[in-house]
Amino acid sequence: MSGLGNTVRLPLRWAVWGKRSADLDYSVQATSGQPLSRRLIEEVMHRYATGTPDELPTVTISWFVLGQETYIGLALQEWTQERDRVGRMIAATRYFCLPYERIRQDPVSYEALFDAVVGARLQSGVPLEVKVPRLAPHAIGERATFASMATSALLLGGEPVRVVGAEGIPLRARLRYIDTVTALLPYGLRARFSATTWAGSTTEHHFRLAFSGHASPNAQAVSWGVPPTVTGGRAEQYARLLAEQGEPGSLAVALARETNPMSFRERDLAAAIDVLASERRRAAKSPADRAKPAVSLLLDCAAALDDREPERLTRVLSDLAFLARTAPPEEPQRSALLGVAHDQRLLAPARPLSRYAVRRCEVLVALLWPDPLTPEDVVSIIGAAGGPHDALIEAMLRCPASTPIVTLDLARNLGQSRLESEIGSQESRALIESVAAVPEPWLVDTACAELTRRRNDRDLGPYLRLHRFLSVPLAVAHSDRPVVQLETLCALLAAVYGPTLTTKDFEDALTTHPALPTEALLAAAVLMHGDNAGRPLLDVVLPRILANIGFPAGALTTLTRSLKVPRR
Repeated sequence: MSGLGNTVRLPLRWAVWGKRSADLDYSVQATSGQPLSRRLIEEVMHRYATGTPDELPTVTISWFVLGQETYIGLALQEWTQERDRVGRMIAATRYFCLPYERIRQDPVSYEALFDAVVGARLQSGVPLEVKVPRLAPHAIGERATFASMATSALLLGGEPVRVVGAEGIPLRARLRYIDTVTALLPYGLRARFSATTWAGSTTEHHFRLAFSGHASPNAQAVSWGVPPTVTGGRAEQYARLLAEQGEPGSLAVALARETNPMSFRERDLAAAIDVLASERRRAAKSPADRAKPAVSLLLDCAAALDDREPERLTRVLSDLAFLARTAPPEEPQRSALLGVAHDQRLLAPARPLSRYAVRRCEVLVALLWPDPLTPEDVVSIIGAAGGPHDALIEAMLRCPASTPIVTLDLARNLGQSRLESEIGSQESRALIESVAAVPEPWLVDTACAELTRRRNDRDLGPYLRLHRFLSVPLAVAHSDRPVVQLETLCALLAAVYGPTLTTKDFEDALTTHPALPTEALLAAAVLMHGDNAGRPLLDVVLPRILANIGFPAGALTTLTRSLKVPRR
């Protein structure tokens, strides 16, 4: 290959795919000659077909193997001025390719290759030579956003990706996005990479990365400009490494050096992670340097609020959310970021673009308090915001909590209706344990009312018996209201056993727990049993209670004998 300065000369093979006005079907119209046979071109065109075009022009990136050599292809599909014999518009595809080995020696970008061929004049049977700028990986990498980082990570995880919501985005912007995404992968993966700036939603195709009108069931959907959620396996690991490194330009330079051909198979994908991990170790950063991307985003968030720019704010919040998921800050980064958020009043209620307040607070809480929220965290968050407000409370409710009681305590700040909704979403076990831990009237009353409606819940009986039907929390919450205790306990017993207690139910309710039943629980069980409750109480319940206390065997025998009521 001949190269001079910042450009390189590349010899390209080419073919034109289209049809004449008298034809019905598409076919090869012209080629540069061998090694591109008509049969090979037909196979490539069918394999990388994008479906009936909704919008043209489109650019398609592809690859194929000929003999022992891998070829990289770029196709440009455009409308012609002609129609076929049934009146349909005719699209012509100009396809250009060259051995991967040629660009392995002097890497180039897809956009640069596109610019070199878009206006080329083709002569049948004659290969085309073009002058292409050498790859500038740092400049391409610097274009990276968290959205493109996440897309790179998904591809590294082995999943095809469909970019949706990009209608109206120009062809060049889409092509640059493809370049940016691939710049964050080892260059050698281009030996097996395929992409297109548009593909039909209903067409089954083989692209690793494609822009499309709708998501495909066989691919991960990514909304244009929004970092997707990346969870699990290699993809999550790669996303975290990208986010933590923080300088995509430098990363792209390192990844551009990895030109040995690679595939999207397990061994090569694992090796790609090793490349990125090695680069991270080589370019180890101080905590202050690692915090710079997040600091910049927080300042950008404040500027978007002050300038009242909703689209900019949405983009920044998406980037911050991606950072929170993939590379949450640790001390002392977290304290530095919290200081920026406080100084910029990012958690305060009185900020412009109020309809984004909940989302803004949610993202910031997830970033600055990445672990499940504790009661101490809630106090810290409210302090950082300058006091509680509805948007902040709602945001915290959307974040994971360390215990259910944290969620319920937050919910009551938004009113009884919201508290009832959150209580209704809790599993019976968690709800019962929360009431046992926090025997306060606001929780006890609402939770017990909810539990009495769960008659078909299999967990209800075992966990209510384990906590003596919540008779102790009821006694604490309503120490001066025994009638309320009695009525609530009767309702809980009815939810487990039905409207009346059989003798077996009576014994079960009062003797399962090793501790003595409270006076209210004993009274409720007697009331629910009705007539003749005294006999099982004396014959079974009290002896078991005495046995649970731990009396010696002899004393226990004497006590239980004394309880026997002579039969008449």
